[in-house]
Amino acid sequence: MKEKTSTKSNWLEKAYNWFWFHLEALWIKSKWLRRPLTYIFRDLIHHNPPLGIFVILLFGSVLGYLCFRFPFIGLPLFAFYWLLIGHITWAEYTPNEQENLTVVGKTPELDAYPKLFPGDIFGARGEGLLRWLCGHFLTPRTDRVHFGVIGDYLPWDDDYVILESIGKGIAVGRLSFYDPEDIEVYRVALNVDPDEEMLLRAQAAAELSRVGRARYDYILYAQLALGVLALLFSGHLPPWKSEQFPYGRNKRYVCTEAAVEAWRGVGVSIVSPRTVPTPASIKEAELSGKLYKIYPGRD
Repeated sequence: MKEKTSTKSNWLEKAYNWFWFHLEALWIKSKWLRRPLTYIFRDLIHHNPPLGIFVILLFGSVLGYLCFRFPFIGLPLFAFYWLLIGHITWAEYTPNEQENLTVVGKTPELDAYPKLFPGDIFGARGEGLLRWLCGHFLTPRTDRVHFGVIGDYLPWDDDYVILESIGKGIAVGRLSFYDPEDIEVYRVALNVDPDEEMLLRAQAAAELSRVGRARYDYILYAQLALGVLALLFSGHLPPWKSEQFPYGRNKRYVCTEAAVEAWRGVGVSIVSPRTVPTPASIKEAELSGKLYKIYPGRD
């Protein structure tokens, strides 16, 4: 016996599909709409989620106040974005960008790196507002804003697997995704036997697979924002140290948390468990001798 389907549910499904089909068509055909929104939604949020979220909330608040005298429209606008991102492919790349993507992982620039070990930590140079914030509001200052862990070497592609936390959470990629000119590589200082050392490094690189489905820790940015307000109201002006901020660990990770967690899982503490992992705290670990830079060379 055939099951009866609800006419109402069919109508809703058709209306739902019609809406997203035409919205995606409008997105693809309207260059005047696609270009600025592509920058905000694809580039800004993917590569710099905190700044992207701030831009969306600010834009929505200003627009809501000007049009409706309701500044909190930025919140539903942000919720609308999260709904939309599941239905539209924001990566509307140009043919040149697509060509570059197809050859990624086979770049000759990898010859610039020395021999890297599993568990080495890479730091990518930041740009724009986030780099400025790390350089002026946190101490010690650093221009590195994104970190990840080196995994296995792939001889057939002359490339390295990397594990990092990006906008969607813990992700696996290739070191060739990054320009060597924008990368610094650090090695954790270990005082163990040579045989045990290589095993420990391999275990640290594999440790992030335990949390391979973890989401990105956007909540941490709210903690930092509240910490900034608390420091300002208590009379503490920037630059601030990472240990001055409140920190509560959860099951989500930003990039610095992921790099620290990989080594914490094998019993090596790069950053104190009570200190929020920030680019400044990674720099502090380097200055204290817990890490040492192997590329592009020691200072």
